[in-house]
This record gives sequence, C-alpha cells and structure tokens, in this order.
Amino acid sequence: MARLPDPRGSFDSEGRATWDRLRARRGERGATIPGVYLTLMHNPAAAERVEQLGDHLRFGGVLPRDVFEFVVLAVATRRDVAYERHHHEPLAREAGVPEAAIAALEGGEDPPEPYLTVLRGVDTFLAHEPLAHDIQDRLSSIVGTDGLVEMAVVVGMYALMGGVIKGFDVVPDDDEAVSA
Repeated sequence: MARLPDPRGSFDSEGRATWDRLRARRGERGATIPGVYLTLMHNPAAAERVEQLGDHLRFGGVLPRDVFEFVVLAVATRRDVAYERHHHEPLAREAGVPEAAIAALEGGEDPPEPYLTVLRGVDTFLAHEPLAHDIQDRLSSIVGTDGLVEMAVVVGMYALMGGVIKGFDVVPDDDEAVSA
C-alpha cells in the first residue's frame, strides 16, 4: 500500500502553524479537514496552497453551487475517485443537483441539460483538449466567461485531489481520524 503515515506527530513549528491555520479556516465554515489534506500535510506549504484554492473555489467562486458540485462529481466519476463521490454526493443534492443527473453520472448515461453541457466541458478539460465552439458558447451562457474559466480550474483542482487520493490510498474513513 502507498498510504503515508499520519504526519501530525512529526510537525515542526511551521507545519504545526500551517495545520492550525487549516483547521481554523475550515472550522470557520463548519468543515472538518478531510484525510486528503492530512496526506498533503507531508508538504505543509503545498497543503496550505491547495486548501486555499479549494476554499476559494468552493466558498468564494462564481460557479453556481449546483454546477460546482456537479463538476466535482463528474471529475470523481470519470477518474474513479470514490472518496470524492462519497464527500460530494450529499453536497450535490443539497445544492440542488437533480437525482437524475447524479444517477446518469453513476450509470454512464447522459444527464439532463444543463448538466450534459457541463459534462461535455468536464470531459474536454480532463482530456486536455480545446473546447468546441458550440460547447464553449453554451457553457458561457450557463456560467459566464468567468465561470467557464473557473470550471476549468475546478476540474484541474479535483483531478489533482484525485491523484493524491488514489496515489496514496486515502479512504473516506481517514476523515474520522482527522476530525476526532
């Protein structure tokens, strides 16, 4: 297994300060620290920057909540990252993503619009291909140009998180140890 040990017992003063900032920032939003961040804390500077970007995208970004959560679920599904699906399915439902769109992702089917257009964008960004003009135009009409750019960043962010999660075998149960 490629799992890394819990780094909290080996933090230097800088690592401890970073950990405390992450806990405080997430705590202000009523969020715990998912196990993926514990894994990232083996490199505290990177962990903090990744967490700051994630915090901005999730809580300060321009994408509508339902689109954001659908994008995260789409990346998790396409990259087979069960951990992210576990975390974001309830958030997607809370944000108003229709059950039909969530089920379509799970079943490998086309979701209803506007989620089908969003999925086409996710697939294009994951493939590192240029967006087709019609998809770009439709996405821009759904989320605006700033939202379209942000969507590309969200795809990249959750692809990055998926790489850490899968590369170091982070599982949802790790979150219980972090929040305890």
